[in-house]
Amino acid sequence: MKQKKKMILFCVLCFLSFVITANAECDYETQVQLMTYAYNVNANYETKTIVVDENENEIVGMDPSEIPEEEMGQDSKYGLMSAIELEIRNITDSIYVVVKEKNLGIETFTITYADTTDGTYTYRIPDTNNIRNYEITVYAENQDCYGTELNKFSVVTPKKNSYHDSTACLYLTDKYYCQEYVTSDVNVSDEEIGQELQKYFEEGKKKEEGQEQSEENFWEKYQTFIIIGASVVLLIGVGVAVVLIIRKRRKVL
Repeated sequence: MKQKKKMILFCVLCFLSFVITANAECDYETQVQLMTYAYNVNANYETKTIVVDENENEIVGMDPSEIPEEEMGQDSKYGLMSAIELEIRNITDSIYVVVKEKNLGIETFTITYADTTDGTYTYRIPDTNNIRNYEITVYAENQDCYGTELNKFSVVTPKKNSYHDSTACLYLTDKYYCQEYVTSDVNVSDEEIGQELQKYFEEGKKKEEGQEQSEENFWEKYQTFIIIGASVVLLIGVGVAVVLIIRKRRKVL
């Protein structure tokens, strides 16, 4: 029994010795430098409108504003689509990044400095129909510390909101369920939207009536002064005209 325990202890010590030796060159100074690189990595998303052809393939480099209005329509060779891009910045040759989508679990990919443009990697998200939660983990690419996890953070990207293009949302623009992109599911009933629309139009009617009432009150309050002022202006005008006529006649005589 004692012999068995000694053997197990010997194996453990050999394993620890191997681990320490393997990472002996990943010294403190190197780790601090790598951590600095790792925590400088950041990510964000951008929503955009892209131009596509009749097969819904993106026409790269073409801006939506460049399409003449007369060429947009059902039979046009151009179309517009929504797109979302995830941009990961500040990747160096001393680190690499693993991106994993956690909600759907269908996207996992690795990014090295060679895959970037000056340290920035742009990823076009496959569709705009799902909210995605991307877990971004930064590892050491440095030979001495290769594979050491240095930093981890998440970025949630939105989905296109189907309610945004509804007629109701032409009026209820300040409601969350009318935003073009949302980062949480929209749970709203047609009844609730109908109530909000009714409220919107009732408030608009009250404002209009209030404006009319304000104009009426203004007239009632100041009509005497307005009439007197207009009369004075009229009398002065008549008086000036009479004076001019008299002077003109004197000159004639």
